[in-house]
Amino acid sequence: MAALNNDSTDPPLLPSEVFLTLELRMDFYPGEISVQLRMDNEETSINREAAAKAKEDTVIFFRPPEYYKDRVNEIVVERISIPGTSPGASRQFSFIISDRYGDGLCCSWVGDKPTGYTLYEGDPSDGQV
Repeated sequence: MAALNNDSTDPPLLPSEVFLTLELRMDFYPGEISVQLRMDNEETSINREAAAKAKEDTVIFFRPPEYYKDRVNEIVVERISIPGTSPGASRQFSFIISDRYGDGLCCSWVGDKPTGYTLYEGDPSDGQV
């Protein structure tokens, strides 16, 4: 498995921080794949206070096309730090994975090795898919 971390400008994770683990099982054309995680900038409180504001979001993780170009038929693991929320609040996220060619992470090119991705809450050994 190839392990890639967030850019070095990201602060290190603290033990109490929430994170996601993205496991990408690449095909023959990993340079076509891009990944991003977007976070809604508005928190929603438990009592659902209405806020009629325009929805905005922030990209908190991004890998452009060509980033994975040298990862042909590899399993790539990314650890993504999730910013905290205020006590009693929640936040919406959007996970977007794109394939520039349009065929997705296609096919089992090498034997029976499947391609695709799995997004885990926390460490994969915790089993939270």
